[in-house]
Amino acid sequence: MRNNFEQLNEPLLTLVYTLITGYKGQVNLPKSKIMEFIEHFKQGKNYVTTSYDETYGLNPSHVVDFRVVGLYQKEVGLLYMTEEEKAKQRPKLVQTEETEGDDKLLAAAYNNKSAFYKIDCKCGAIYTVQLSAFTNTGKCNKCKEVLFVDRARGKIDTYKGQGWIMTNKYPVDPQAK
Repeated sequence: MRNNFEQLNEPLLTLVYTLITGYKGQVNLPKSKIMEFIEHFKQGKNYVTTSYDETYGLNPSHVVDFRVVGLYQKEVGLLYMTEEEKAKQRPKLVQTEETEGDDKLLAAAYNNKSAFYKIDCKCGAIYTVQLSAFTNTGKCNKCKEVLFVDRARGKIDTYKGQGWIMTNKYPVDPQAK
């Protein structure tokens, strides 16, 4: 109860986040809770909090990006990670005989953070969206069924450019490159 009383005296800010699936969500939290989330995000730890009798949980490894609505620009700069902190959290590439030829492809994949996906759902919906390049699953906007990225098929032409196919019309091998 004490937690809720303290929150009544603190203005709420909106944390808007995007998951690797492309889902966008938002949560209204006091500034102190937003600061806690950012610390957890920096450390890569799951974040769970209760605000006004609702419990929220976010896994930072599933969050592609986030922003805080309601903070002044000066405060926003302090909240986000520095380039050094981002570099520390990036996975290290190990050079082996098998990966030598893939260096350029991997570097391009890490630099290109988004990709086009042609949605081809069994409900008949066909459209193109732009999502995180690391997305493996998604949901159809029409019927809300789960879709899977078919990387074995390779990139295809879409009206927005080259992209992956995301479908539920046939089984997709998640291990395919």
